[in-house]
Amino acid sequence: MSGSIIALRYARALLDVAATRDLSVVIENDLQSVDELMSSAPEIRDFCVGGNHALSVELEFIDLAFCPYVHELTCRSLQIMVRNGRISTIPYLYAATMLLQRENAAVEAVVLETVKMADAALMHRVSERMERRLNKKIELTNRENPDILAGYRVLWRDRLLDNSALARVRAIGRHLATNLNE
Repeated sequence: MSGSIIALRYARALLDVAATRDLSVVIENDLQSVDELMSSAPEIRDFCVGGNHALSVELEFIDLAFCPYVHELTCRSLQIMVRNGRISTIPYLYAATMLLQRENAAVEAVVLETVKMADAALMHRVSERMERRLNKKIELTNRENPDILAGYRVLWRDRLLDNSALARVRAIGRHLATNLNE
């Protein structure tokens, strides 16, 4: 099962319980704090993603790194994830929460990757086309990715429209490899 699907399931369960206890904002803030901690301290993210630690070590890690700073519901949810062997899902929990909120709000998060920041005209064209394609409002953000060489990539949910030079070079390489082997 995909890590993003697992993160979505845990996020949905946590948000459902939070809503019944009128703690939605508190839990969302907790998950944002956890995400910010992962971004500012890569060794914490690496510990979670790396896995292969004894259960007692992982639980102690959660108790020290997160539980003193988050609501009890968030702490218990993180502990449950660890007990279920899903510590590697923790770094993706906030993104899953944001995705669920966007789905409920009928707004789709879309990322436009370009070599350098896109100009307003490209952002507008991509925004219009994606709104027509998805038949809903979108939240378009631009992210620099020099690895694509030229062109752009559009990402949303688990989908990708790749109009980059890198994708075209790879396609040519596959075509040549296939035709040269015949």
